[in-house]
Amino acid sequence: MEKKFSAIVVALLAVSLILSACKTSTSEVEGEGTSEQQTVVVLQGVDSNTLDPHFQSPIPEVNASLALFDRLVTWDEEMKPIPWLATEWKMVDDLTWEFKIQEGVKAHNGEVIDANDVAYSMERVVDPAVQAKGTAPWLMGVINFDHAEVVDNQTVRFILSKPSPELPYFMMDNLPVLPQDYYSSTPLEELARKPIGSGPYKLAEWKRGERLVLEANEDYWKGAPEIKKVIFRPVPELSARVAELNTGSADIIVNVLPDVASQIDPEYGQVTTIEGLRRIYIGFVFYGPHQEFVKDRRVRQALNYGVDIQKILDNLIGKGERTGTFANPPNQAPSVQPYPYDPDKALELLKEAGYEDRDGDGFVDYADGQPIELTVQTISGRYMKDLELVQAVADDLKELGVNVEVQPMDWSVYSAQLPDAKLTGDMYLLGSGTGFTCQGDLGDFWTPGGFLMGRYENEKFDAMYTELTQAVDPKDRQRLCYEIQAHMHDDPAMIFMYFQVDYYGVSNRLDWEPLPNERIDLYHASFK
Repeated sequence: MEKKFSAIVVALLAVSLILSACKTSTSEVEGEGTSEQQTVVVLQGVDSNTLDPHFQSPIPEVNASLALFDRLVTWDEEMKPIPWLATEWKMVDDLTWEFKIQEGVKAHNGEVIDANDVAYSMERVVDPAVQAKGTAPWLMGVINFDHAEVVDNQTVRFILSKPSPELPYFMMDNLPVLPQDYYSSTPLEELARKPIGSGPYKLAEWKRGERLVLEANEDYWKGAPEIKKVIFRPVPELSARVAELNTGSADIIVNVLPDVASQIDPEYGQVTTIEGLRRIYIGFVFYGPHQEFVKDRRVRQALNYGVDIQKILDNLIGKGERTGTFANPPNQAPSVQPYPYDPDKALELLKEAGYEDRDGDGFVDYADGQPIELTVQTISGRYMKDLELVQAVADDLKELGVNVEVQPMDWSVYSAQLPDAKLTGDMYLLGSGTGFTCQGDLGDFWTPGGFLMGRYENEKFDAMYTELTQAVDPKDRQRLCYEIQAHMHDDPAMIFMYFQVDYYGVSNRLDWEPLPNERIDLYHASFK
């Protein structure tokens, strides 16, 4: 018996040594500083559609871009612009901004980043041959960009068509600097898959729909990141994200709901929250199948009165308050209040507009008796309870007498339709935002330079917003900001919903703080 026991012990020791050798071998294959202990796994609801920053819009794409590329300007704790790749900047005159560029910065392929690359990066966005889409071309319209001029290797000027006094705020986001030689000589299709920047991380692997792997840039000009490998993975189901956090397979998970927070095992992680800047809304499509119905201001007001958004929030999210404006809380007009839930008022407005139930089926019709059957398009997994929110809104509208069908879509298909105004329904769910100023908040619906999305075209809004983009006096800017909000409340481009409170699950081994703009910044994170 004793000999048999000794043999078992020897066998177990041998197995232990083999396992230990295998573990060492894995670390060696991964390379020094990239072992599992130095890897952070981030689970988002959806994957990137492209890694070309001039074609990006959703936050999951921007989070990857933030790691791969440098921007001229970053933000401080109050979300105000501070130097990054730019060491300083100034207004030369009303139509000219000058930026000084950090010396000695190199891209991942060895290219030196200077003023020529900055000028190229800006002008690439508006280059007809590139046909950029998403947030970058929208920003160029908002800042009234005309062209760039290189003064010397470390100095670049942006020449504007009209004044843009808040330009540095817009440089914080979505306008990264690209190495000119690589981007000007590589096909667009390849650039979408193989980005090269000068940021703290470089691309190691991207298997679309599975994982995006980034490795630390050990030669980063501001110092190598402590976290040596970052893996972004798309996991649409919240329960699956929580399960991975609870087994130590994930370090950051997004869109954790309040009622799910208690399911996170304190042995592995905790919930971190922050008041976010993202507004969740259901926009109207002004070119859709029922555009005659949607374009009537009274109808859009009626649909706002006819939905009990606060009750929906209380039941589904457990936190948040309905908003009556599109501006972030610091910029909200005090006089603009949320639409109250008032189905009687809603029916009155619909009848005034010529829509009522003429055949007794419980739903309002056109004057000729033809049914009105609206479609609202949405995704599932991008925002907290997104599909459930839309379904609840549709249920309220059906109760009111407006027949609405919910049409869930895959994120890659859905997001591709938004900037090109190719939506096929009558309404759409979107979480827009993280603007820092009133101008940034309200710019989505500006016809000359906004996202097309639902194609909200309103001459008065456009005139006021254009004036806002050029106003230099702070008092004038605030007055215009408030006037635009009041106008949009009266002529709504959307069913106003709420500003998202962001919930993250974070592993206990990670020292990381969320940002109100939803950026997952891992360069400034560390291990506890």
